[in-house]
Amino acid sequence: MKKTKIKILRAVAVMFVFAAIAIISINYIEIKSSERSVYRDIGGIETNRTAIVFGAKVRGENMSSMFEDRVVSALELYRARKIEKILVSGDHGRPEYDEVNAAKDYLVSNGADADDIFTDYAGFDTYDTLYRAKEIFGVEGAILVTQEFHLYRALFIAKSINMNVVGYASDRHDYPGKEIYSGRELFARVKAYFDVILKSKPKFLGDKIPIEGDGRESWDN
Repeated sequence: MKKTKIKILRAVAVMFVFAAIAIISINYIEIKSSERSVYRDIGGIETNRTAIVFGAKVRGENMSSMFEDRVVSALELYRARKIEKILVSGDHGRPEYDEVNAAKDYLVSNGADADDIFTDYAGFDTYDTLYRAKEIFGVEGAILVTQEFHLYRALFIAKSINMNVVGYASDRHDYPGKEIYSGRELFARVKAYFDVILKSKPKFLGDKIPIEGDGRESWDN
């Protein structure tokens, strides 16, 4: 009985080691393949038609500090004429929770032309956001706007589905719980890796809304 327990413990230990190696390796691949495409200064970024803003937590109509910094950074790109269109993607899967309209309303109320703001209500995760950006909105190239820890995964996914992208890091504050987000990201990158390998499909697709058109056609009015 004792020998059986030892064998089980050894098997568990081996599995743990292999899992740890896999997690570390996948994270290394995603970071190293993306780090040269991360920009922290707006001056070095070449112009592009579109910025993609990734959703984050909201409370009512109030964006979290992390989400607001993403939206503010996209507006900065827009005002500097680095981009023409902003695609805001996030979770609006239930009526009482709405990331995208909080961001859209902020952008429009701060000077962005309404027809330049596109909204994607089914960007439930990073993979869905990027897949739908290409498939639904016809985005072939973009500036991805989010915090640096998230950019590596976003860039890896986008490049894997043949999008021409760079990332603009929107780190404007020290965020409460950033260590927790960074820890979760280790496992989120693993999920992204297998989404890419398995060529996963988003939860929803739908009718095409070309990014060259009027963004208001994508609103949920």
